[in-house]
Amino acid sequence: METIFARSSGSGRTAIAVWRISGPAAGEVVVKLAGSLPPVRRASHRQIRDPQGGLLDDGIVLWFPGPNTATGEDLAEFHLHGSQAVATRFTETLTGLGLRPAEPGEFTLRALRHGRMGLLEAEGLGDLLDAETEQQRQQALGGYTGSAREVVAGWRDGLLAALAVLDAAVDFPDEEDVPAEIASRAVPALEKVSTSLKEELAKSAKGRRLREGLTLAIIGPPNAGKSTLLNRLVGEERAIVSDIPGTTRDVVSARLDIAGRLVEVLDTAGLRDETDDPIERAGMERSRAARERADIIIELSADGSREDPRLLRVTNKIDLGETAPEGTLGLSALTGEGWDEFLSALTERIEASAIPALFTHERQIALLQSGAAALDRVLDEPAQDPELLAEDVLSVIALLDQMTGRITVEDVLGAIFSRFCIGK
Repeated sequence: METIFARSSGSGRTAIAVWRISGPAAGEVVVKLAGSLPPVRRASHRQIRDPQGGLLDDGIVLWFPGPNTATGEDLAEFHLHGSQAVATRFTETLTGLGLRPAEPGEFTLRALRHGRMGLLEAEGLGDLLDAETEQQRQQALGGYTGSAREVVAGWRDGLLAALAVLDAAVDFPDEEDVPAEIASRAVPALEKVSTSLKEELAKSAKGRRLREGLTLAIIGPPNAGKSTLLNRLVGEERAIVSDIPGTTRDVVSARLDIAGRLVEVLDTAGLRDETDDPIERAGMERSRAARERADIIIELSADGSREDPRLLRVTNKIDLGETAPEGTLGLSALTGEGWDEFLSALTERIEASAIPALFTHERQIALLQSGAAALDRVLDEPAQDPELLAEDVLSVIALLDQMTGRITVEDVLGAIFSRFCIGK
């Protein structure tokens, strides 16, 4: 096993930089650079010298012998000054000692391989590192702190209880009606797991929107005030505002935190039936594409003929005498008249579109869907051969084990940890 290292406190000029070393040679490296191993799990002030005795820096060293460490291996930390010169010299020294720079997520991957963390916790950690809003942080903690794993463990226990009943039915192959009667006793446990699994699956789509962020498109005809509305939402002049129709030719975007949800707001080019301007026509095509992929649409139009559950209809420019028809919100994006009511309605829509969930990754959702389908098959034919039912239940348990990492597939691990930052 190679010994790896990385700067774990981020790049750039900082007051203090934290370097982590993990692997069998970690203790030897500490002795060579700091003179001796410090007391276990105690920060010790040391002068850091290269193998030739040259002074590298003055800092803090911590020593964590495995296996009770973050990675499950011998682990050391060096807290050094955060200049680029120190980083370069320290990196050269570690490389010269035979250590290898860590790949993205490699520390966490080693923790997984040594049983210090489960796969759901690792995915939760990745989400926590990427979290930009409070709701994203709270959702990520559900995975990282083990809440998701505990739910899966409950499902697994329920399936094992049902499996024990089915195994008992297999012991009576020659008794007419006895196997089927015993097997039927497994149905309540299977139904309970199936119901709970489907409840979590139903929340997963909105939880995924919370993790990835919502897309909000502002659409409407030219000169409807779309750019003015974007600027008021952002709180700055992000888009050019003009009385000339067609000023916005491309999609202008801004990322906002609304009610703890990450929202990408898109100001689109005005839509009208015909135009001879090829650039405006291209902008309109991009507007239509943005509308199609949006989770929520603010439509600045009095036209209420098109039905779409994503629509929030707004009549803008009420300061100029525009009247809001029934079913639309009256607003002046320029003066702020009607703004509180509009923002309240928008926030309510955003909160309903992205709610916390425990399982939000494509991998997790696919396994849940397969498990739900397999349980449906079992419950649709509870009177069939108990041995066949037991095989189906075992297949669901195997899916849950893939979710938690009891059964791991290498290409899945590669996909998960490739998005981690180096040093984690």
